[in-house]
Amino acid sequence: PILLSSGTGSDVTHRIAAPMLGGMVTVMILNLLVLPVIYSFVLEFQERRRVA
Repeated sequence: PILLSSGTGSDVTHRIAAPMLGGMVTVMILNLLVLPVIYSFVLEFQERRRVA
């Protein structure tokens, strides 16, 4: 709602809302995609280290 508002002072709130929305999308992508991949690589590395 804050990004789509058109009332008085909306130009200021748009500048606040755009980075906020970008940050929320970035965190979601990190949590759902990047961190599980890194975790699986670390586990695989530890497992190979134990075997060798």
